[in-house]
Amino acid sequence: MDERDPHHALNNPIDDPDPTEWPDPYEKRPDPLDPGEPFGEEPRAPTGATSTSAPHPNQDIEAGDKAQPPKRDKLDE
Repeated sequence: MDERDPHHALNNPIDDPDPTEWPDPYEKRPDPLDPGEPFGEEPRAPTGATSTSAPHPNQDIEAGDKAQPPKRDKLDE
């Protein structure tokens, strides 16, 4: 493959975020589950905290049918 091929991945540097890409790599909001310090005595995330980068399962495009648990059979009728 020619290195000057315009479709080669290395010939297309990222300048602007792709609006169709998910999760957004340019997200600027702080993640409450990531204190920002790599190791050591950083504070733990509060109990029940949700990540701003992890979508709700109903909104997760990769979850598909697994977003909703299977319906329970009604055996006591």
